[in-house]
Formats: sequence, C-alpha cells, structure tokens
Amino acid sequence: MNRLVRITLLAVGTFLMLLPATTVMTQENAGFGPVLGDLGRDVAPADSPASRERRASAMDAQATTPGTTYASFDGIAFRPDANNDGSTAYVVGGGIRPTAYGWYYVHLDLPQAATITELSWYWKDNSANDMTFYLFRFGYNGFGESGTAEWSTTTSGASTDIQTTSVTGLNTVLDNTSGTYMLYMLTPADPGLVLYGARVGYVTASPAFYPITPTRVYDSLCTGGMIVRGRKRTIRVATGVTSQGCAIGADVVPAGARAITYNLTIKSTVAKGWLGVVPKGATFHGTSSISWFGSGQTLTNGGVVSLGGDRRLDVYAGGVSGARTHFIVDITGYYK
Repeated sequence: MNRLVRITLLAVGTFLMLLPATTVMTQENAGFGPVLGDLGRDVAPADSPASRERRASAMDAQATTPGTTYASFDGIAFRPDANNDGSTAYVVGGGIRPTAYGWYYVHLDLPQAATITELSWYWKDNSANDMTFYLFRFGYNGFGESGTAEWSTTTSGASTDIQTTSVTGLNTVLDNTSGTYMLYMLTPADPGLVLYGARVGYVTASPAFYPITPTRVYDSLCTGGMIVRGRKRTIRVATGVTSQGCAIGADVVPAGARAITYNLTIKSTVAKGWLGVVPKGATFHGTSSISWFGSGQTLTNGGVVSLGGDRRLDVYAGGVSGARTHFIVDITGYYK
C-alpha cells in the first residue's frame, strides 16, 4: 500500500499513548501518527521452535466462542509503518521488542460484512512505560484519507510473564468496499515491552438470497451433447444462454455468489440413470440430483448447490450400462 495516513493530534508534544477510541487520523502533523504502507524494511529474524511453543501456549489457553471464527497473528507479523524510519523489531520469545518509538501494524484480511466480536492481545510489560493497542479503520479516499480508532487499550503493570488483554462484545461490521482494517501497536523503545501476538474473533454474515427470473445457463442440446454414464461435465453458471442459437446471454450469477438455486431438467433419456451436481472440484459422494427410470422421459427437479469463485459446477452421470441424457440448467436465484 502506498497511501499515507497521519493522525491528527490535539498537541504536537503529545505522543498519543492514551488516544480515545473516537480519534480520527488525517494527513496533518506528519510523523506523529500511524501511516499506511509497509516500506519493506526490517525483515524479522527467524522464529525458533521454543519461541513458537511459548507464544502458542498463551494463545491456546484462550477460550473460544461457538460460532466464532478466529484469526491469529504472531508478534513478528506486525510491521513498522512509514513513520518508523530505521527501526528494527527483534524477535523475543516469539514476539517483537521494538528498538524505536512508533507504530507497528498488521492488516486484517477478513470476509466482507463479517462482524468483529472479540480481540485478544498477548504481551509483556515489565517496564514503567506502556504499549497501546488499537483496532483501526482506514477509508479509501486517496491522499489525506482518514482513519478511525474503533477500539483501543493501554498496558500497565510490571511482569515478566506473558499477559493477556481480551475484550468481547465488540460489534465492528467490516465494509471492505469502502475501507481497510488494521491492528496497530504504539510503543516506545523499551527492552521491557514485548508484543507476542493478537487474536481476532469474528462472525461471518449470513448470505442474503436474491431470487431471479428463471434463466438458462446451460443446455446440452447446444453444447456438449448427451452426457453418458460414468462421465463428468463441468459447466459455467455465471452467464445465461439465449434460446436462439444458444449464444451467450447476460450475466446471471454475480461474482461473490456463494450458492445458487436451480432447476435441472433431463430430456431424451436413455435406459435408467441419474445426474449429480456438485461445486467444481468438490468430491462427489454419489448423491443424485435427479433420476430417470426409462427411455424418452423429460423430468425436472430443483436444488441448491454452493459455488466456488469460478462459478462452475461439475455434473456427474451414472446408472445402468448405456444410460445417457440431455440436460438443461436454469438458475432461479443465488445467495451472496
């Protein structure tokens, strides 16, 4: 990322150790706030197995909430931002001990519309100084883009043990189309301060259903011909086909759709057989989506199937020896 973001200060001499959760960052007062953009400096040394085990033990001790997905970040995943010229983050017990005052961050690549509900930080504060941890949201407004601290907390006390700070009940709904989300640490240069890692708990949004006018996306009379027992055919459901000449029609299923509802029609059947529909590349376990019991039949059945990013399906054919059929797929809606 090459955008620059600065944080607006109430006073230039204040280093923001107790920044409130409503702080808004702008391009002003360069050098005193977090700046988006990993400049490619300060490659962290390799982490040792003993370090990983020590850090993991603290993270594994944390309880989990049913229905919540967790993303964990080692301390060495946090990178110095563009204000930390010349700083180096040394690995200590699987974490980082910054040698220069400044901001360190990791980008949150979480699903669109997911809700962050929990945050946990793993750290050591054996010093009179403190670290401050933040959840920030930055907008996509180009030069001078603003950011807001959605949540923050500051360490305190003195201990040589790994400490845990956790918060539940957050309700930060992610809108990745208009902004990006980051975890930030603000810290002085102090050998008594170490960040070992962080964990984010989030709940994915339930997909909404969008019904559409039934639209044809595949017809074997136009492409491929009859499917024969023992064969698999991959079809694309993103775009429709016209009834005249079987040409490609308008878009039907948009990118990002997670599942579709469909009607599967078989016609001109031969012998006895069945078809099974699964997402492209998925393991087929032998469950039929439609069956026929003789030659010359025309039958239709509805179904729901999940989609991958390529919006393609695999159609399997089975049955007795010689079984084959034409088939048609019409989309009736999608989940996104």
